[in-house]
Amino acid sequence: MLLRRFFSLALLSLFACGCSESATSSNGGGTQAGGAAEASSVPEPPFEMLDLETFARLPDAKPPMMRSVTMLMYDAPGKAVESYGVLKDKLVAAHWRELPGGNLSAEYDSANGFFRRGDHVLTLSITKGREPDSVSVTMQHHGNLDLAKLPLPKDAESVYRFPHTAGYTTAASAEETQKTFGEAMTAAGWSVLENSPGSTTYKRGVQTVQVSISAAPAQGGKTMMQISPQLLPVDLPVPPKAEDVRFNHRPVQLTFQYPGEGDEVAKFFQTELPRSGWKPTTDNLIKNENDAFQIYRNAEKAFAELKVETRGGKTHATLEYQSPTVFEENEKRFEEFRKKQEAEKATKTEGAAKP
Repeated sequence: MLLRRFFSLALLSLFACGCSESATSSNGGGTQAGGAAEASSVPEPPFEMLDLETFARLPDAKPPMMRSVTMLMYDAPGKAVESYGVLKDKLVAAHWRELPGGNLSAEYDSANGFFRRGDHVLTLSITKGREPDSVSVTMQHHGNLDLAKLPLPKDAESVYRFPHTAGYTTAASAEETQKTFGEAMTAAGWSVLENSPGSTTYKRGVQTVQVSISAAPAQGGKTMMQISPQLLPVDLPVPPKAEDVRFNHRPVQLTFQYPGEGDEVAKFFQTELPRSGWKPTTDNLIKNENDAFQIYRNAEKAFAELKVETRGGKTHATLEYQSPTVFEENEKRFEEFRKKQEAEKATKTEGAAKP
C-alpha cells in the first residue's frame, strides 16, 4: 500500500511541475533535470544492480523508513535541490545516467529525476521532510520492463509516458478491460501478487507491474489504465490459494492468509523455496503453543523465516526475508547486546559480593 501511495504522489508531483518524459520546459518555479546524453568513447561497464541497502545516504540521515535492495526511503537534514545534486553525483559515479524529464524546484523544495543504466530505470524523488530544514528521500528500482510489450488493449492510446510509469485509454469498460488484460497477463506468464478494487499488481520473477484501471470521465468516458513497474528485492513464491497478499519493504516480507492449515503452507514453501536455492534448517515446522515457524538459508547467506498461525479456519502467514547485509547487521547488534548484558550482570555480581 505504501508503494502505491508513493507512485501516486510522485506522479502528481511530476504533473504539477508540467513534466513529461519528452518535456523541454517546466513551470512552477522549477528547472528541468537531465539532458541529452553526451557521447563518450568509454564503454559502459556490464550492468550491475545498484544495492540501495548499501548505497551512500545523505549526511546525518535518519534510520530508513523503508530499506531493501530495490527501495530506500529516509529523512535527512538539507534542501531538496542541493540534496538531489549530491545523490545525482553518486549515481553518475555508479554509471547511472540521468534522463530528461525530471524537475528541480527550490521554490517548492522538491526534486524528481530518472536514471538509467543499460535498460534498467531508477527514480530519485526528494520532498520536504517531516521536520524543519529536512528532506524526505525515496529511491526506487523499476527494472527493465518495456511497457509497450505488455498485452495492452488493441485500441490503447497513450496519454502520458515517463520512464517509470505510463497511462493509456481504451474504449472498453473498466470491467471488461480488467478481465481481458488480466487474462492476457496470465497467458504471458504473469501471476497476481496483490489485488484490490481497481488495482492489480502482477509479478514475474522479481519484476512487478502495478496496473490501475478505472473509468475516466475527463477522457470522454473512456477507461484509463495507469501502469507502473517496480522491482522486488527478492523473488518469493506465493501459494496459489493465498488471499490478501501484501509485500512490504520494511521489513522485507510477504504476508497473506491461506484457507487451510499451517502445515499446508509449510509444505508449499518446503517444495518451492529449494527450487531457488533455499535450504530449510529443520525438516518440519517448529511448533509453539499458538504458532509455528521454519527457517531457511541460502548460499549467499541470506535468511528467510516462515511464520504461520491458524485461527478461525485460516492460516495467517508471514515470510520474512533478510538480505546477507541485513542479517549480518542484525547478528552484530545481537552480539553487542549480549556482551552488554553479560557486562552488566558481571558488574552486579561483583557489587553484590563486596562486604
